[in-house]
Amino acid sequence: MNNPFLTLKIVLLVAFLAGCTSAAEDKRYYDTMALERPPTLVFSKKDTATPVFDDSGAPEEVAKVAAATTAEDNSVIRKKSDKTGLGDKVSLVEQEPTPQTNEDIWAARPSQLIIKQTYDEAWNSLGLALKQSDIEITDHDHEKGLYFVSYDADPSLFSSKNSNNAIYVLTVKREGTETKVTAALGNATEQNSAGNRGKKRGAPKDNSTSQPSTGPEDLLKQVFEMLRDDLKEE
Repeated sequence: MNNPFLTLKIVLLVAFLAGCTSAAEDKRYYDTMALERPPTLVFSKKDTATPVFDDSGAPEEVAKVAAATTAEDNSVIRKKSDKTGLGDKVSLVEQEPTPQTNEDIWAARPSQLIIKQTYDEAWNSLGLALKQSDIEITDHDHEKGLYFVSYDADPSLFSSKNSNNAIYVLTVKREGTETKVTAALGNATEQNSAGNRGKKRGAPKDNSTSQPSTGPEDLLKQVFEMLRDDLKEE
């Protein structure tokens, strides 16, 4: 131990080790409570958007938009109906006979065809019904509400087609939100001058005398059945 430098080194080493021991025992170096911690993130259920699915598996909002788009398309583009006939929108009302001056004589009143449509709609429906029934329209007057048609209420197996046709007149009238149609056999003037009848079959011929008394009723019934059951849109 005669070397003073060696003694000094030993003293310094001992002092260094003692300092390390005291630092290790200092609580400031292992107490982590003083360290800064990251902030805690809190999530709310309101902040989380959870999609709601419908029965088809599509999100509910997407389904609502699709439904609205479909409804809009249907309102703009009118699809043609496969259903034929007007159904309960048309009816045939038979009028009761009324007594005349002589109580033994009763005057028959013509039946009425009632169409639950506006005048213009019923006018068009009636024209389609006549066309689809193969009843020829020889003339018409929309303002007066008149259809002149060529019709044979009593066709014969031995007569040629249209040879016994006579002119009948369908009268169309407004009745509030409905339209009423009546039929009558044309008079002599109407028989000879109704529309373009002569252009198709030569000189017009008055066949009214060969028509049965039920002719107007038969015509109206045929048109009624077409309107109710078989009318097709065009």
